[in-house]
Amino acid sequence: MIQFINEEVQQYLISKMSLNSDKLEELRLKSEIDNVPIIHKDVENFLKLLIKMKSMNSVLEIGAAVGYSALMFSEVIPNGKITTIERYEKMFIKANENILNFDKKEQIEIIFGNATDVLKNEIKGKYDLVFIDAAKSHYREFFELSLEHLNEGGIIVSDNVLFKGRIVNDKYVERRNKTITRNMRNYLEFINQSPYFSTILPIGDGLSITMIEEK
Repeated sequence: MIQFINEEVQQYLISKMSLNSDKLEELRLKSEIDNVPIIHKDVENFLKLLIKMKSMNSVLEIGAAVGYSALMFSEVIPNGKITTIERYEKMFIKANENILNFDKKEQIEIIFGNATDVLKNEIKGKYDLVFIDAAKSHYREFFELSLEHLNEGGIIVSDNVLFKGRIVNDKYVERRNKTITRNMRNYLEFINQSPYFSTILPIGDGLSITMIEEK
């Protein structure tokens, strides 16, 4: 089989993707230079399309990092509600600074704490989209806790589910990553069972999209 998605083609595709504001593009560049884990460009572009196709107005994000994706969501739905959760204090402080710098404090709510506790005790509303991009070992837990915060017809998207290819074969898995890999495999099996309908896209480091099947 001919592999046609090489680095050159990938860069061409990225050049054709929708643009963010100059300010957000500057934050992406700085984050990449600083090796901050933010969403891949192709994942970002897909999420923008999904939000527009489904006319979404609210996003619950699990894993804020420096706030890049929350700010991206706010540009796609400028009058919508964004809630993001971050457990690492250093990241939380930086994300909060970026949200203030972008003058998005009224639109983006950032909550500091362990996502499990926050989902159980602090999140009260419902959302059109839940975006999971945090501790990979806990994706199923995040998923199940997010269900009560999902609007009817809402979608749960989980990032980095291929875990740099480790999901495919144990020969790629280092000892320190065995538990994470096992938990992620179990998660992918779980979201592919009724009443859930899921697909995995080979973009970024693997993106799963899940909806609840109507009875």
